[in-house]
Amino acid sequence: MLKLQKKVLNFFALFGIFFILFTTCCNGNLGFKIKPVLQIATSNSIGIIWETYSDDKGVIKISKNLDISGYVIYETSFNRLQKFIIDGLEPGTRYYYQVTAGGEITAINTFKTAFEKGCRQKFRFIVYGDTRTNHDDHLDVCVSMIEEQEVNFVVHTGDFADKGSFYHIVKFFDIEKDLLACNPILPVYGNHEADFYFFFDTHWIDYLLPASGGTWSYYYYSYGNLFILVLDTNQSLSKDSTQYKWAEDNLMKVYGDEDIDHIMVIMHEPVYSSGKHGDLPGGEVLADLFEEYGVNVVFQGHDHNYERLEKNGIIYITSGGGGAPLYSMYNNSDADSITFEETLCYVIVNVDGKSLNFQAKRVLDGDSSTIEEF
Repeated sequence: MLKLQKKVLNFFALFGIFFILFTTCCNGNLGFKIKPVLQIATSNSIGIIWETYSDDKGVIKISKNLDISGYVIYETSFNRLQKFIIDGLEPGTRYYYQVTAGGEITAINTFKTAFEKGCRQKFRFIVYGDTRTNHDDHLDVCVSMIEEQEVNFVVHTGDFADKGSFYHIVKFFDIEKDLLACNPILPVYGNHEADFYFFFDTHWIDYLLPASGGTWSYYYYSYGNLFILVLDTNQSLSKDSTQYKWAEDNLMKVYGDEDIDHIMVIMHEPVYSSGKHGDLPGGEVLADLFEEYGVNVVFQGHDHNYERLEKNGIIYITSGGGGAPLYSMYNNSDADSITFEETLCYVIVNVDGKSLNFQAKRVLDGDSSTIEEF
């Protein structure tokens, strides 16, 4: 009988230990797996995504007031991954928001909606990319970008992480959470977004909100008097391809539009580059298209460095120093290389009516300094 009592006591003791460990583990996984981040601001909407550890209904409070007084509430469906678009907002307006989900409440963060097409008020954005592999360097670049003032949105030129697996996606958003809590991201699809372990599938599609005017991987975007065409260099861009014809149609429509003063193209693999990968094979077909329809600037990544090149009146800027292993100058490009630096970097673009100003910044030991301004 005594032995039986001891066995019973031991059972309940072990059960108690298991219960404590189980509840501790569960409680440790309450809240956000991916904290709320902003994507693709339009003149009347903002996209926001987050993920909790368990299914839950999220609540978003949004207001024009810093303390979010007088807020409007938006409720999401019951799910772990939330991809939500808040519409009915006013153009060029600063809003403040707070999210509650999974038993956690975020800090009050802020964003600004886009200016309407044709508006020529000042705005600025940052272009960076190739943030894979070296997490400390990636974080240093993010911290430096956060310190820049009055940024309206950011553009990532692709290769967010090493792969398109869930682990790498969560890690990317963990590093970028403070930057993207207040700066909507315009994503570009890079070659490393594929999950090489799962037949080149990618889970990034699940975490990227689709933009209007295209597909999730190539699309166009307007902000005030700026038109941006985002291309997917993982898909064919030959003259007879669907993507090329789509790009040509949209460039043709915007060319000569009196409301648009600046046309930019963003793509991962570079048309022209002196870096490791060099010029894009067949890239002259795209260069001819860009020249025909008045493209001012092409931003690109893939080569992990900063470079500014020029050819036939178009500026080609490689901004691929977001954290991936850096590349030195490897190739001679068919374009004229004006500036090249093997460095962590990002580029600030200032749009002021019909004027453009670019400030390329290096990041070294956690501090940023100017590479060049033009």
